[in-house]
Amino acid sequence: MVEVAGPSDPILVHRTTDDVADAANGLLDPVQSGESFAEQLTVFFQELRPTGAEIRHNLAKKLKEADLHKISQFLPLLELRLKNTVCRHGDNNPYTNRIRTLGDKIKKFPHRMDMSVPSSIKQQPDELVDDWRLGRMFQQTFLNLLLSVISNYP
Repeated sequence: MVEVAGPSDPILVHRTTDDVADAANGLLDPVQSGESFAEQLTVFFQELRPTGAEIRHNLAKKLKEADLHKISQFLPLLELRLKNTVCRHGDNNPYTNRIRTLGDKIKKFPHRMDMSVPSSIKQQPDELVDDWRLGRMFQQTFLNLLLSVISNYP
């Protein structure tokens, strides 16, 4: 939404989504620094005042599917938008609260774990860590099954 001069007061009007998309391309990568991205996103919301649909669209382009899924329940509804030209006006509380919550969740990015220990346990140099974890899971399942059979044996 863009603020323009109205008959008596400023009013909010729609603009092309290309304007928002161009501005969103300049945001940092949230996986590199979630906190910096959240700060930039707050400024982005205050300056461009995107609708819920524009926010969802641009975050979907910026984040990977797994990261987007982690914050999907905090994304604004498609029809969410500013109701008043003054950002801190009471009519805008649903919008500002949702944006604040979304920013808090994005600050916790990146959701990464240290894979150095599983990587060092690999048995072969070309073995993937996921293969090792899957093999370990099968070993543990087989061991549990074997123990349950032995304990039930007369």
